Amino acid sequence: MTSDGPIIGSNNHNRLVSWLSQLLDDIRVHNSVTCGVEEYLVFDLALEVEGLRPMWARRMGQRDDGARGFIPWRQNARGRWVSRALGIAFAPLGEGVRIWNPAGRPLMTRTECDEFRAAEDRRTESETQLALEEVALTLLRARRDKGSSW
Repeated sequence: MTSDGPIIGSNNHNRLVSWLSQLLDDIRVHNSVTCGVEEYLVFDLALEVEGLRPMWARRMGQRDDGARGFIPWRQNARGRWVSRALGIAFAPLGEGVRIWNPAGRPLMTRTECDEFRAAEDRRTESETQLALEEVALTLLRARRDKGSSW
């Protein structure tokens, strides 16, 4: 945690916000170390609204002092945080987070998944209707060809 805390009664909003952000960082690191977490990424849209970092990422590694601990987890050249533990990547997208699979293809968002399911339902319904119509046509042809009076 930073050694200089906020000055109570000061109008220095940015300094207070920065100090509180660092305090949150320190609490997150402490809690993660005690739970055995190797890496973590936090996305907080509320922070982005306040003009702070919406993505907060740390991973276990070699610190500057030589000790093993949490170090900043930097984005790759594509602006993504790639998880060594999971093999997937993350990046902010609009008001959410986009996730890519190990092959580098984006996973569907909830909206995209809902749209895909709805399209699949429509396709299945159309295929079912077409199959029923083909069965009815086949029966009519059989009846005509046999001269049956069913």
